[in-house]
Amino acid sequence: MKTSLKVSLTAIFAAMYYIMTYIPGIPVIGLAQAKIKIVAALSPFYGVILGPFNGLIAVAMGQLLTYVFKGFKFMSIVFSPPSMLSAFTAGLLVHPTSAKKKSLLLGLYGSLFALWIAYTSLSFVGLIALPHLIIFMASVAMSDKISKWIRLLKGKRYLASVIIVSSAALLVDHLTGFNIYIWVFRPPVSALERAALMAYVMYIERALFIAISTILISLTLPALKKMRISLLD
Repeated sequence: MKTSLKVSLTAIFAAMYYIMTYIPGIPVIGLAQAKIKIVAALSPFYGVILGPFNGLIAVAMGQLLTYVFKGFKFMSIVFSPPSMLSAFTAGLLVHPTSAKKKSLLLGLYGSLFALWIAYTSLSFVGLIALPHLIIFMASVAMSDKISKWIRLLKGKRYLASVIIVSSAALLVDHLTGFNIYIWVFRPPVSALERAALMAYVMYIERALFIAISTILISLTLPALKKMRISLLD
């Protein structure tokens, strides 16, 4: 993709992120002051279209626009990193295979799990992150295939690659949010244990976001290719 096109798309996507924040958010279970915005489902799309770093920048710019025009809110600022890391993860997964790519993925996944386990130990609530571990391991193991399959732009392998990218990116968002909550607000593990079953309900919301992201990415890339705009070159 040409640099001029990347810059233009980054600005457009930042503005789109801001506009999407007007869609009402979903209340976070157990944390009444926080809400999960539907815009979070766009983050993997940003990473796939713009790449890991420009995708992250577009999300960050969109969040900055939100703060400027809608006011600075403590909870929004504290929970701003998850969407940025989601875009970064998606961009890495579709990037051509390299040792650096896998190192970055392993470093990100490993850091998130280290922070989670350090706080929750091997308690029942710690098992909330088990699906994350499975998806993360699968995304690293299949990273070579993912970067190839997503360039097919059609077929079962293409769809599978988009699903894995969306799942990994949005679960990075999820686990990052969990880590921010526990390390900033420091709730006792006993309290987390009591709320653990409610936390599992959040996977319904994650599944919805993954579906939205998968549909958006899987339909947009082939459409852009027909317009002779190739974003994965």
